Amino acid sequence: MPDEALSVLEGRTKPVDDRETDLTVAVIGHPYNIYDPFISMNIINKLRKAGARFLPLTI
Repeated sequence: MPDEALSVLEGRTKPVDDRETDLTVAVIGHPYNIYDPFISMNIINKLRKAGARFLPLTI
């Protein structure tokens, strides 16, 4: 599992996204699916590049 996902899951850090934007997208799923660039088709980086704020909601 990526370090970013482990850090958020263990409560060491909170997802950081301080951009001012009108678009916020909730990404819902298991952490190993959300943060895996292959399985998620790199959705987090695509949202960041598009200027969207994302909220990872893990189940």
